[in-house]
Amino acid sequence: MAQNIYQFLLEPGLQELYRDKDTGLPLSNGQIIFFKDKARTELKPVYELTGAPDDPVYVPLPNPLALTGIGSASNGFGDDIKFYYNPYDENGDVELYYIEVYNEDGVLQFTREGWPQQIDTSNVDDTTFVNNYYQDSQFLYHLDVPNNGVLTQEVTNLSYGGWVFLLPAGYTSTNTVVFERFNDYVENPEVSPRYACRVSMVNPNPAEPYKDLTWINNNVNFLAEKTVTLQFEALSNSGFSTNVEVYYEKVYGSGGSPSETTFVGLFSINSVDWDKYTVSFTISDNLGKVIGPNDDDEIRFIVRLPSDIVFDVSFVNFMLVNGEFEVLTHPEVSNYQSKLNALASSIEGPAFDNTNAGDVLTVGGITSTAVGSTGTPLSAFIWQPAVPSGSVLPFFSDTIPTGYLSCNGGSFDLVGINSSDEYVRLFNVIGTTSGFGADTFIPTKTAVNQLTLTCSVVGAAAIPNPADSGFTINITVIGDSVTQQVVTVNTIDASLMTPGAFFQVGAPSSRTSTYWFRIDGVGTPPTVPSSDLVGVVDINSSDSADQVADAIVNSAVLQVRTPDLRGMFIRGWDDGRGLDPDSADRLDPTFTNTVGDVVGSVQSDALQQHGHLIPLIVGTGSQGSSRNVLDGQGNTQSTGDIQNANVSTETRSVNTYLQFIIKT
Repeated sequence: MAQNIYQFLLEPGLQELYRDKDTGLPLSNGQIIFFKDKARTELKPVYELTGAPDDPVYVPLPNPLALTGIGSASNGFGDDIKFYYNPYDENGDVELYYIEVYNEDGVLQFTREGWPQQIDTSNVDDTTFVNNYYQDSQFLYHLDVPNNGVLTQEVTNLSYGGWVFLLPAGYTSTNTVVFERFNDYVENPEVSPRYACRVSMVNPNPAEPYKDLTWINNNVNFLAEKTVTLQFEALSNSGFSTNVEVYYEKVYGSGGSPSETTFVGLFSINSVDWDKYTVSFTISDNLGKVIGPNDDDEIRFIVRLPSDIVFDVSFVNFMLVNGEFEVLTHPEVSNYQSKLNALASSIEGPAFDNTNAGDVLTVGGITSTAVGSTGTPLSAFIWQPAVPSGSVLPFFSDTIPTGYLSCNGGSFDLVGINSSDEYVRLFNVIGTTSGFGADTFIPTKTAVNQLTLTCSVVGAAAIPNPADSGFTINITVIGDSVTQQVVTVNTIDASLMTPGAFFQVGAPSSRTSTYWFRIDGVGTPPTVPSSDLVGVVDINSSDSADQVADAIVNSAVLQVRTPDLRGMFIRGWDDGRGLDPDSADRLDPTFTNTVGDVVGSVQSDALQQHGHLIPLIVGTGSQGSSRNVLDGQGNTQSTGDIQNANVSTETRSVNTYLQFIIKT
């Protein structure tokens, strides 16, 4: 009888290394016994995979199965192996394993019953696998399309789980995608999903080559050479059947081999009730293909809808599993697990070459630049260079690890280039000359070998100093109360510079920003006043003038700053609400100049003005027996202000204003 290779399951790992239950040491030279019945009277074999990849043969292993000297499974000859289960009987009905594990002295270590557990025995015609590759298969975390679901672009993101809808360039048909809610429990579709994806089209155009409901995995090698089963549940809402096609498309990325689309199945979606549509196929290999260098390759699993007729079809319960099956049962998955999988699959990771270090990455993979962007989502992820494994923040140390920032006024963090940017201004330090971040410059690349330094200022800045950098530096826009100051810097090749070379730009608060250069790791910072902002720019001696300009732009040390929060309580910005009675008298961070109700201002501590009631003294006794006597009526008198205290209409601690923002 020919073997059904899809009945054999790789051993899911009772334990990767079997260990002694008492000592925890590897279960050297122990054994595993496999039974087919709960009473453990009839043995049931497990198998070793042999033969060619395109012609696998599963050979029964000895039972009991010996363990190696390190406690891993063995083929009986001391070879370490992975074994396979066949949890079915001769008729194809489910027949699970009952397992006992012993040490070399015959002492029972542990047992397993009804193994492997990913087989659903409630319906022998259906097989449920835990590993469904589709993310957000029930559209719990969908994105509602504006304008009642009418698509207005060629690529529309539908879900955080990697779902998109693709339309050809210049399409003229009217296409709609909405997510309809099941308000009550339903038995069909199975496991009572919460939402279905409903796709409809009017004004058909037969010339349009595709309308694709697509799930994308960002790796063209995903499941290559594997036989898989794809299944979904669907219903035609138009009153007549609708034909849909299933494809997979391999996209090899920019600079890679041309994309390839492969047809795998055609289904007629009925209009009577929800039904399952299942197809098994083998995904092609990628031998001889070139994958682009930008890691933008992907494989797409596509349900293609017709272009030549009006249709209205709903979809849910997508499954993609490894292996060939006639029908699948969608697993019960908790909302928490579904959310974890869907959201994790939609967050862009840090680039291998660190090119997106410092980027703000929002869920959905949308990338925006942190510095200077109004409404920057401060609660989003910001990738930073990797830190050594096991690094911990020293809670009781003055030393801050590399890559971390401290709110001590001496390190730097997010700040905007525009003094009116309230969102980015959350971390601004208020300048002592009525400006916000007035001495903070933002470098921007403007041309080959050229960059600009833009400063949000009140009043003109000092003349830039090229020092020994060899650069040409000019003020191209003079800053005033409404205009940002712009300084243009023309760079030179690094080979013409000496290690430790620097240049400076001045700000209206008379604090100078100094950029100095470490070349091939060599150089020392210049001697400047302690109030200056000093930052190093690392370059190589082989860098061109344009690369030097890029290095300055990519150096963020002088762009950003944190407030000095040492010893301070944080108070939410009053912003005219009136809960801070002294908001108009708040000071700059030096506790010197009045700046009023603005973010970053500080305020001394105070006690609320009040009095105390004390007994009224009306007489005393004779010498040696003096006493205080009330006037008989219980009258009291009140004290005045407490001496030597800061008095206000409220009691408060020394504090600084911060603006609290929640990104929705």
